[in-house]
Amino acid sequence: MRSRIVSTALLISGLFSCSSDPGKVENISRYDSIRSHNNGQVCLRCHGPQGNGKGHFTVAGSVYRYNQRDPHPAATVRLYSEDFQQGQLLLQIEVDKKGNFYTTEAVDMLQPVYPVVYASDGNHITEMNMPAPSGACNSCHDQSPVRIWVR
Repeated sequence: MRSRIVSTALLISGLFSCSSDPGKVENISRYDSIRSHNNGQVCLRCHGPQGNGKGHFTVAGSVYRYNQRDPHPAATVRLYSEDFQQGQLLLQIEVDKKGNFYTTEAVDMLQPVYPVVYASDGNHITEMNMPAPSGACNSCHDQSPVRIWVR
């Protein structure tokens, strides 16, 4: 009986111990998710250190199909330490069903980070041959013809 009371108390305290700071919340895109919104907008405006969105993203953006108009769901974004898919794979981010990708996982954007986007079929890629200036991908890739796209 005592162990049941202790277990219940621990469970209840765990429910209320979460931080009230929305920036401390883990928030990572998944292939099967439909929770995201605002394709093409700069995600870190709300989900950055100054915003009040759920989770402060380290990297976030939107991926489009080759026409740069339709979202490309289930693509994959990989971040490498060197260009042309060389060096260390730093992080892999799944693109959700709405074409958005985001993560609160730690990424050192002060070091060179080279993004590569893989189409949902895994055969087609688009890569940056220079390091990303920040994790706020849509701040540069917000409209055609500079949107992030893959066939």
